[in-house]
Amino acid sequence: MDEKQLYHYAIWLLGRREYAGAELTRKLKRKIAEKQETSPTEEHVLPRVMARLTDSQYLDDTRSIALFFQAGVRKLHGPVRIRQELRQKGFGGELIDAVFSAQETDWFEQAREAKMKKFGESSPADYKEKQKQMRYLMYRGFTSDQIYELY
Repeated sequence: MDEKQLYHYAIWLLGRREYAGAELTRKLKRKIAEKQETSPTEEHVLPRVMARLTDSQYLDDTRSIALFFQAGVRKLHGPVRIRQELRQKGFGGELIDAVFSAQETDWFEQAREAKMKKFGESSPADYKEKQKQMRYLMYRGFTSDQIYELY
């Protein structure tokens, strides 16, 4: 797979959705391995393609992480889950910390909205129901403090 083909494949992927730089690199490495035409020059093609994508601003980690963060907030996920998903996508710790400090999100309100959407306004009838609701909020990525504030 030559540089032009790999670049066009990367553009096609980025046209479908945003990718973190590390995530796109993994996909492109897999594509190169699929072709099994590995030559000594293949290892130099990927860094050039990634640099070209970054220079042309098709690939921008700061833009991507902000979009992924907002998507997590819209889905009513908590900070723990959003952090975990961002790490899995390949974003660095400093970039994740920067986006969290730049955003003004009320996580307690977010937890309350997630609880109301799933279980409604009423308070849990018994201890078993309360534990069920708390487990649900933990799964959604809220911290213990945020959950205990609701109950």
